[in-house]
Amino acid sequence: MPLVHFLKNVTIRHTKEVLELPSKTEENVPVYLSSQERRYYIKACRAAQQQWSAMGGNRSVRQMRLQALALLLPMRRICSGGRLHEKALTVRDFVAEAEARAAAEARAAAAAAAAGSTVG
Repeated sequence: MPLVHFLKNVTIRHTKEVLELPSKTEENVPVYLSSQERRYYIKACRAAQQQWSAMGGNRSVRQMRLQALALLLPMRRICSGGRLHEKALTVRDFVAEAEARAAAEARAAAAAAAAGSTVG
């Protein structure tokens, strides 16, 4: 499922009964990027697409909503027009983080099992 279609299903406009908000309006605002900003944007976009594909669709929308929004954050920052550190423009690698967590848990479990077998 493309990221854009996914986000249409998970982004909502928050309202409260006590507030009287005007009806929702959408406006397209053109953003003009410098050549360096465009390079960062393309790099972030490709990384986000790769991460989204690597995450797969086997999790629920609720589980993936924050990751999807986090994938878009570097691109939003690039379009903000501010001067940002390169780390702020980098797409987070959720797949590698999950693999690292699983490996650490496996090492901890193996160490606990080894310690338990030498004690007995």
